[in-house]
Amino acid sequence: MHQSRFEEAHRADWQELDRLLNELEQRSHSTARKGSLERIPLLYRRVCGHYSLALRRYYTSGLVDRLHALILRGHRHIYKQRGQTLQELAAFCHSTFPLRVRKAWRYVVFSLLMFYLPALILGWCSYRDATFIYSLMPPERVAQMERMYDTTDLAAGETIVRDKETDFAMFGHYISHNISIGFRTFAGGMLFGIGALFALLYNGAIIGSVAGHLSHAPYAAAFWPFVAGHSAWELTAIALCGAAGLMLGAKLLQPGPYRRLDALRHSALEALQLVLGAALMLVFAAVIEAFWSAQPLPLPVKYGFSLANWVLVLLYLCTSGKNSHAA
Repeated sequence: MHQSRFEEAHRADWQELDRLLNELEQRSHSTARKGSLERIPLLYRRVCGHYSLALRRYYTSGLVDRLHALILRGHRHIYKQRGQTLQELAAFCHSTFPLRVRKAWRYVVFSLLMFYLPALILGWCSYRDATFIYSLMPPERVAQMERMYDTTDLAAGETIVRDKETDFAMFGHYISHNISIGFRTFAGGMLFGIGALFALLYNGAIIGSVAGHLSHAPYAAAFWPFVAGHSAWELTAIALCGAAGLMLGAKLLQPGPYRRLDALRHSALEALQLVLGAALMLVFAAVIEAFWSAQPLPLPVKYGFSLANWVLVLLYLCTSGKNSHAA
């Protein structure tokens, strides 16, 4: 293609990218629609293609230099925006999320009680009576869990070990499983909070009863060292998802001077911030569960790591972001 025809075919893209970059450089975002600014990555990719063609076809240095300068400007702004996104994520984790948790402390405390009380009560019942769990779960499900932590055939001191490929596969499974539990708990708040409350009670009951049942030999030797490491992040995150759902339910039950839909909108941002932070905690829990929990390490190391995580979660949610402005 002749250079003049090439320029005529693509000049509009170059001019549009140049105009949008000028608006960014002059900090005049308000003069451009958000949809227009979102076109920058698409235009940037197109111009990169045009630049490559101009080099291969030996077009004039004036055109090549012009496209090269345009690409450099686009690259600088695109990756600057990515850096800002990372900074925003860091600010959210450091300040916005823990501040939101403390602001919603009444919902958080109530959610923790609704989650841990049935866990502790039914866990004790399952520990005292080995047959109690069958009133909550079918026998085949109980047998499946027992096989997972059965150390009967292992030699003294030997532990259940997974290979690295299995670790990566389980990492994906844990993320999917944990976040699905958290999201269902949160979404249950749309049923005037009843769904979130039920999810908290149900998950607490199941988790507690399983823990109590597997606290007997030959399962305890594998079960507790495995779950100890990631439990602080995972269990707390589930309770926070429940708190977010209860916030939505409370607004639906008592919308105040607003219509229920408007009251829901007003509380949605706060609730979603809780859920997003809890989701990040669940991802972190999945990392620990997949790559640490199954490692054959001494028990003092395992339980010391668990204690450190519980202290870290408590300090993080209670103190992080104190010097920042309220979310």
